[in-house]
Parts: sequence; C-alpha cells; structure tokens
Amino acid sequence: MLDSARHFIPLEVIRRNLDGLEAVKMNVFHWHLSENQGFRAESKKFPKLHESGSDSLYYTQDEIRDLIVYARDGQDFSGPLFSHRRRRSERQRVGR
Repeated sequence: MLDSARHFIPLEVIRRNLDGLEAVKMNVFHWHLSENQGFRAESKKFPKLHESGSDSLYYTQDEIRDLIVYARDGQDFSGPLFSHRRRRSERQRVGR
C-alpha cells in the first residue's frame, strides 16, 4: 500500500515504486488517496475537498489516469487466475 493521503508523494517516486513492484513480480497496487488528514485526488464535483484537504498538493484526474495506465502496462498479468479473468471479460464484451 502506498499512502499518499497523509504525505504527498511525487509521481516520479510512485513510478519508481511501481517499477520496483514489477521487478519482484508483484501485481497489486493499493493507493491510499484520502482520509481525515488529506484528500489527494482532484474532485471536479466537490473541488473544496482537494483544495482544503491537500495543501495544494494533489493529483489531477489526468495524472491518476496516466499512472493507472503506467502501472497496468508495466505489469505481467499471466497465470491461470489472470487468464480466467481475461477470458471472462472478453465473453462479457461480446455478450456471451
């Protein structure tokens, strides 16, 4: 788990951590972005959440999306569990 809610972590450091997770074949990334001490995700619907709960240190929605893509592209999701999930999602997509 990476806890950015209490202490802001720059995106470069998060990417470096993701690279380390990939190097040791870990494929789960739990990112803690909000709690009573901080709100680090940009909210377009409720902007005061990130404005008052982050000391102006928060991740924009685009930055979060990009980091998710970075994490997903770097991981090797192989093995029976992930093959099963992939087949199930493909069946759902084609309506079976």
